Amino acid sequence: MRSKICLLLCLGVTTLAACSSSLGPVATLALSRPPDFAATVARIGVERGIGPDGAYSQVDAWLVIPPSRVANAGLVMAKTTPVFVRTDGAVFSSRADDIKAGDRVEVWHDFRVAFGAAEGPPGSPTYFNILQVVIDR
Repeated sequence: MRSKICLLLCLGVTTLAACSSSLGPVATLALSRPPDFAATVARIGVERGIGPDGAYSQVDAWLVIPPSRVANAGLVMAKTTPVFVRTDGAVFSSRADDIKAGDRVEVWHDFRVAFGAAEGPPGSPTYFNILQVVIDR
């Protein structure tokens, strides 16, 4: 009897751990064209505050784009930016604040870029209005 209770308890804990992933449902990428670049996340942070248009929340990332070995670009992502995780050949929906330092990402962006923005590495391009991010795990 004791071993059955232990088995059921272990099964329940394992199931809970497996289901607590930050991966959302299987998804289709918002854009099918090749990414503008691929990089490794060096630093990530969530920025919240009150701006001219009211409250805001965004995710700021410092990226290492090869062949560089140091952060050489920044990203400013709205909480609503389409973010996906690619793992074992499947694509799942995710969120910008699920990106972690060390993640390998593919990025699609529009023409908006600033040099020397506070959200990015000093003197490096920081991309705004990110169209899509795919995290490769």
